[in-house]
Amino acid sequence: MEFNFITAAGDPEVRIILTYKVKNFRLTIYKISEFFSRWSHATGCIRFANDIAYTTGTELSEHNKRDIAASAMILVARMHDLIPKIGVKVMSLVGMIKLVILLFIVVTGWVVLGGGIKRILDPGAGFHIAITGLINNAIPYAMVL
Repeated sequence: MEFNFITAAGDPEVRIILTYKVKNFRLTIYKISEFFSRWSHATGCIRFANDIAYTTGTELSEHNKRDIAASAMILVARMHDLIPKIGVKVMSLVGMIKLVILLFIVVTGWVVLGGGIKRILDPGAGFHIAITGLINNAIPYAMVL
């Protein structure tokens, strides 16, 4: 994408939408194939399907999880293609919701660690056994960072 270096806030989809004002179905097919070829997007959508199954309390087969993941990928690609302005606004709203949740977690963590909640006897108990050999590799720690 030679026009992909146009500066804009957001990920490459936002820059592509800003660059290509006319609907381009070849670009949509390219983006869908990119979603299916990259594992980062596919695993995120499969995690989304796992979260849906966990929330509803149902047990889904691997095939059903992949169906939900493919539907999510196609929905996002179609939304960015057919209604790009609304798609960008929805993605911005999702980002803002994530930011609010992150700030809530950080602030409540500070309150608990600072001793603001008296029911918790040892607020730092979770840090006492952080590295005790329960995990054999550094991958979970790297994912947290």
